[in-house]
Amino acid sequence: MSKARQLADLGNQVDDGAITGSNMVINGGMTVAQRGVTSTSSGYQTVDRFYTQEGTSGAVTWSQSSDAPDGFVNSLGIEVTTADSSLATNEYIRIFQNIEGNVSSSLAWGGSGAKPAMLSFWVKSSITGTFGVALQDNVGTTSYLQSYTINSADTWEYKTVYVSPATSGTWPTDNTQSIRLNFSFAMGSQYAQPASSTWYTSGDYRGPDGVTNIMATVGNTFKITGVCLNVGDSAIAFPHESYGDTLAKCQRYYYKHAGISKYGRLGHGQANTSTACQIRLEVPVTLRGTPSVAYGSLQLSDTTAGFPASNVLISSATTTLDAINVTVTSTGLTTYRHYFLEGDNNLSHYISFDAEL
Repeated sequence: MSKARQLADLGNQVDDGAITGSNMVINGGMTVAQRGVTSTSSGYQTVDRFYTQEGTSGAVTWSQSSDAPDGFVNSLGIEVTTADSSLATNEYIRIFQNIEGNVSSSLAWGGSGAKPAMLSFWVKSSITGTFGVALQDNVGTTSYLQSYTINSADTWEYKTVYVSPATSGTWPTDNTQSIRLNFSFAMGSQYAQPASSTWYTSGDYRGPDGVTNIMATVGNTFKITGVCLNVGDSAIAFPHESYGDTLAKCQRYYYKHAGISKYGRLGHGQANTSTACQIRLEVPVTLRGTPSVAYGSLQLSDTTAGFPASNVLISSATTTLDAINVTVTSTGLTTYRHYFLEGDNNLSHYISFDAEL
């Protein structure tokens, strides 16, 4: 059987839920979207672990879609809402995932013992043409660029890309970023070079040249799922796992804690002063690093009175969040009294912890 036929057959395999191999991409099946299912902004906005970046004069909507090939439930979708048919040299649109060094260390990139990798994924586009992938190192100056072709419009197609061993570059093996895996859908000349089976060792190259401009026409769409990066020179069947396992992996980088009622309780603790309280709020997994905090519509309450939160801080550099410090807008707390951290009569209250790369 030919290599091409083997890869095509592999793309059509659907296992019974068991993990069948090691995938360095987290949430490659696009099933977890803690922040929301749709967004018009760049950043970590929809599907977990995938950063969306639209840097053109147009506009798009990003979404977690229920359109997916057999064996998958979701995809990450792009729809053009404002066109940009003539890209400037510094314009582009892409998604990427930053892969932690602890996850990719088995590749041994950066030295003589470096191993090859295989990237595989499913794509569906409303337009045919050439699109691109790029792998970059920690500092963005070592790049591997490859292109692939969409042969049929509005049809799910399975793609594989061989990645040669990287014997140079900066590839940490700790909890910091090692690999940036890029998918490009339009790429200005400033960030592009010809696709090559070897690595570029200088320049911030985010995709190969010749990428079809998805932004050319309003209504153009592109969807991707089943993203897998594995060690070796052969692609593996996508390692399906339970939603709970994927969620736990995503929560290492981002965790959002929300109540289920207007006064839903998120944690509890003891007041230190008349304006501050130390709250115990457990996270389900150890975070990758000390996180940043965001919150909305929270208050401290002793069941008789509520005190709107004015600030939330991590009490110390920690990845387990043994405690957070919550201050309120005015004095009124009783030192040493027990208080709950809860919603301020608002169903949209939340607190989130961001340790993304």
